[in-house]
Amino acid sequence: MYYLGVISGTSMDSIDAVIAHFCEDNHQLTLKQTYTHPIPDDLKTQSLQLSQQGTVSLQTFGELDHRWGILFAQTCQNIIQQSGISKQDIKAIGSHGQTLWHSPQKELGFSLQVGDPNIIAKQTQITTISDFRRGDMALGGQGAPLAPIFHHWLFAGEQPCVLLNLGGIANITVLTAEQKILGFDTGPANGLLDSWVQEKYQRPYDQNGQLSQQGKVIPELLHAFLADPYFQQPPPKSTGKDYFNLAWIEQQLKTLNKNNYDNQDILCTLTHLTAQTIAQDIKQALPQATVIVCGGGAENPFLLQCLNVYLGKDYPIKSTAAYGIDPKWIEASCFAWLAKQRLNENSLDLRSITGVREKTLLGGIYAGG
Repeated sequence: MYYLGVISGTSMDSIDAVIAHFCEDNHQLTLKQTYTHPIPDDLKTQSLQLSQQGTVSLQTFGELDHRWGILFAQTCQNIIQQSGISKQDIKAIGSHGQTLWHSPQKELGFSLQVGDPNIIAKQTQITTISDFRRGDMALGGQGAPLAPIFHHWLFAGEQPCVLLNLGGIANITVLTAEQKILGFDTGPANGLLDSWVQEKYQRPYDQNGQLSQQGKVIPELLHAFLADPYFQQPPPKSTGKDYFNLAWIEQQLKTLNKNNYDNQDILCTLTHLTAQTIAQDIKQALPQATVIVCGGGAENPFLLQCLNVYLGKDYPIKSTAAYGIDPKWIEASCFAWLAKQRLNENSLDLRSITGVREKTLLGGIYAGG
């Protein structure tokens, strides 16, 4: 049987979907079909604004939830059509949902995601698993990141190693020879870079890091960035674009009382911020290890070059492509796998990742019939 995974990340550049088969005996992932679906500009703009401002009417929120649900359903229908697989052969859809706000640290912590799974299930007529975070949070967990438990399954034979996911936010999974697992969000990855490029250059992102590479680091600004309390906070920890966003950058600039920095220099400094904070956390976790990279940032050679400098020779960097898996499809595959675990009623152990108190089932089941 196949499982379908669908995700739109914090960057909201597109929706990624996979149809996958998982062999539990040898921890083997086989991708039958992959697909990228565009996000309408108005929906992206509205959702990004909300994820940074945090104020919205109930009418707007309900409509966003509905629109994202329709878009995820269309994505699922399109990939199924392209694959030629019968819907009856797809056991379940795992939908991550679109995160608008992630605030797990407070006493009344929550993670707000949209993309009504009822719409996905009814329009595709396939059982849909969604709302993966809140079961974890109900037991004291951060609700994210969830990918490390899948990384552990997929790369079980590669310890010691570090899986590095470079999405809008960067997260790492630390795997040791003793089968111990640690995972958490290190901080921003592509998210701050994209926000600055969109604001100053009216481009969706800095392709191949070309703009960043033409700038130079501003030491005092990098020091101000690194002083943010999140980077000193011990795990478990997770974050999102409601925290690390354009307003965050502008606040740091305001604190320094400087408004004459070159835009490319600021972009270069943001790239070094991402690389340095990731390297700092990896080095604290393991004395040496292979770093296996996935996510959109794996296609940014300047970011990888900076990361290589900060990590040094004891931490060689490889793409998941070296292991036969395109780095673009790891996260969507993760939610296909999580859907399988939920249907099979496999409780997952994220105690060393999210800080949850006990093993638990993740995700709600929405009938497709």
